[in-house]
Amino acid sequence: MKKIWIGGAGACGVHKEKAMIKNLVKILHFEFVEPEEADFIIIIDTCLSTYQQMLLSFECIEDILKRVKADAKIIVSGCVSKGVKFELTEEQKELLAKIEIVKQEELVPYIAKLLRGYNMEDDFDIPYSVDNVSISLSPVSGCLNHCSFCKSHYMNFELKSYPFEKVKGLARDIEMIDYPFHHVALTASNLSLYGMDLYNRQRAHEVIEAFTKPDKIKFAYIGALINWYKELVDEIIKNPKIKRIFISLESGSPRVYRLMNRPISLENLIRIIRFIKKERPDIIIITEFITGFPTETIEDLKRTIDLIYELDIYPIFVHNYQNSEQVPASKLLNHSEAYCMESSYYAGEKILQQYEKLRDRIQTGEMFVYDRNNEERLYITMLVNGTLKNIRFDQLDREYEKGEFIPANIVKPKQLVKRKF
Repeated sequence: MKKIWIGGAGACGVHKEKAMIKNLVKILHFEFVEPEEADFIIIIDTCLSTYQQMLLSFECIEDILKRVKADAKIIVSGCVSKGVKFELTEEQKELLAKIEIVKQEELVPYIAKLLRGYNMEDDFDIPYSVDNVSISLSPVSGCLNHCSFCKSHYMNFELKSYPFEKVKGLARDIEMIDYPFHHVALTASNLSLYGMDLYNRQRAHEVIEAFTKPDKIKFAYIGALINWYKELVDEIIKNPKIKRIFISLESGSPRVYRLMNRPISLENLIRIIRFIKKERPDIIIITEFITGFPTETIEDLKRTIDLIYELDIYPIFVHNYQNSEQVPASKLLNHSEAYCMESSYYAGEKILQQYEKLRDRIQTGEMFVYDRNNEERLYITMLVNGTLKNIRFDQLDREYEKGEFIPANIVKPKQLVKRKF
């Protein structure tokens, strides 16, 4: 049986990673022991906020190293993983050479894979991040450089998909390991293109299916979806775990939209949005658009705003156009920077009512109780605008059971007011 010690200097207090790793160790039936007996030493709460805190962290690491077995693996996370900004002594440099430093946001998956006996590089080279309840990853990067306003035309932004077997491996890890994850976010510049460079066909729907298959995953956020195809639309419609999707609109004016050289026609995009809203009215569709695009008139901008209200979608980003000589749109007659800024302010005021409607939907969202660990604060997780937020149990009107779904509007209004949306 593998033996593990986890702790630290206490410089930053107890991090959430400690509880997650302890839970993982119990599930894998490993044993917690003192440093002298441990095969794995995990030091988490290092701090570099001041020189004194740095000294405390190094003293802790040094003290632990004096006590461990010769073949013990020492893993250090916390602020030390961000890089030491103070000048180090030769002794401190030698100390760092004896340990393995892992970024705090990567620590839990790393420990999980380490304890299960294979290297982090096997599956976890896919860009990802984790917190206490969710995992976010990007299985594809880059695009096909369609849009006339995008700087990818002169940047190194080639389409690159990660092999599907690696993607499935990471999805399988989520299912097998007892992380408290129940939310997955699959994001990319254009998630729809996954697989085009590797398999000559789009397989984004398979990625979505793989990562929403684990029973523990309750919610999913998918974006950005630009190059639509039948299987992708079908997956969005049939998958009840998908609660929010990001669809990039950019403009509601047919003339401006054509100048933007988008990979799908505005007519088809509108048809797809309407179909999704008809079949899945529970899905929150968020979007973005550009103001001040070359040759855009106030009538064009009003068409965009009118379409947003007509489709009943939620624009969370309003971008004022910024010209660059390298993008194809630079060949068009550009507006002044001041005009682009003014048009974005105008649009922001006009869509305020739709944004308020989005806030109203928050009141009827869902919550999912995920943790009742008495060693730390008691939290639930709330689905707010399709995004998970944490609330302490002591802010609620009663106790809730782990795994329980509850409507958000049972929370006292004064508690919702305190929240930052």
